[in-house]
Amino acid sequence: MDIEVIKWKSLGKYLTYKNKEIFYFQDGIGEDILIVHGYPFNSFEWKSTINELSKMYRVTIFDLLGMGFSDKPKNHKYSFEEYCEITNLLMRELKITEAHLFSHDLGVSIVQELIAQERNNSFKIKSSAFMNGSLFIDVYKPRLIQKLLSKSPLFVGKFLSRVMTKKMVLNSVKSVFGPFTKPTDVF
Repeated sequence: MDIEVIKWKSLGKYLTYKNKEIFYFQDGIGEDILIVHGYPFNSFEWKSTINELSKMYRVTIFDLLGMGFSDKPKNHKYSFEEYCEITNLLMRELKITEAHLFSHDLGVSIVQELIAQERNNSFKIKSSAFMNGSLFIDVYKPRLIQKLLSKSPLFVGKFLSRVMTKKMVLNSVKSVFGPFTKPTDVF
C-alpha cells in the first residue's frame, strides 16, 4: 500500500453499523460539508479537495460500505436506503445537525435519496452540489462495464470483479478525464 494511503488510513476513524466497520475522515473547522463519493472510488481520492476545503469548513467523508477502508461484506444486498441509514448514523454520532452535501457519481443517487427522505434525516441539508451523477435518469448513459457490474446476474458481477485488474479500472477512470486533468496512478 502506498505511504500516502497508509497515512490517510491512520488519520481516519471507524463507525460501527450493524457489526460492519465504516471508515470516515474529518478535518477542519467551521460549517459542515459532507462529501459522498462515487463508485468505485473512496475517501482517499478526495484528499486534495479536503485539504483545501478544510481551510474554511469542517469536512467529513466516509468510505461507502463495500469500498475503500470500510467493510466489504460478501453476498450483501447494497442499497441507497442502507447508505442513507449509514449517513444518518454517522451524522448523529458526530453530532452534526446541519451540513452542505457534495456528491459524486453513486453519491449523487444517495444524496437524492437523502433529500427525498429529508424529514426523516438526523440532520438538516443546507445545500447540495452534484457532480457526474445520474441526476436526470432519462439522459443517463452508463458505460458498458457499469451496466455489466450493476445489472448482470450475480455470478457475472463476481466473475468480472475477479478478472478486473487495478490497471483496467485506472485506464477506465482516466478515459473520462481531459488530457490535462487525468488522475495519478495512486489509488
